[in-house]
Amino acid sequence: MYDAVPQPKDASIGQLVKTATEQISTLIRSEFELAKTEIGVQVKRGAMGSIFFIIAAVFALMSFLPFTIMWAKLFTLWLGTVTWDWCGYLITFLLLLVFAAVFAGIGLWKMKQVEKPEKTIESVEKLKEVVPSSSKTAPKEYTYLQ
Repeated sequence: MYDAVPQPKDASIGQLVKTATEQISTLIRSEFELAKTEIGVQVKRGAMGSIFFIIAAVFALMSFLPFTIMWAKLFTLWLGTVTWDWCGYLITFLLLLVFAAVFAGIGLWKMKQVEKPEKTIESVEKLKEVVPSSSKTAPKEYTYLQ
């Protein structure tokens, strides 16, 4: 990355500070890129799981109308009107519940695929070992990995 890095015996303090600052800046940028990449994949997985939960909720909500109409037809039957319309509504209700269960299962499966950003956590832990004083001087709200 650096073609002509001066040797420590030839470098001035200014050059050493500049080199160290550039290397720390590159390290921090690399950490952020790793975190964005790793977390981005997990966010996509979580979003897919959420979409399936929303679809399951829509099917579950749609099942309430046929269920209530089925009860209405059943009450009509009990009152003496001979009709079999309520069976169709019951079958519709049960099918919508099956669809809701299937999509909820897929959503749960997708949500379980979401993982912690292990590489980022491991890299930050190693960085804390290399620069131990930074965790002691950082404000409490910024030391979230302790």
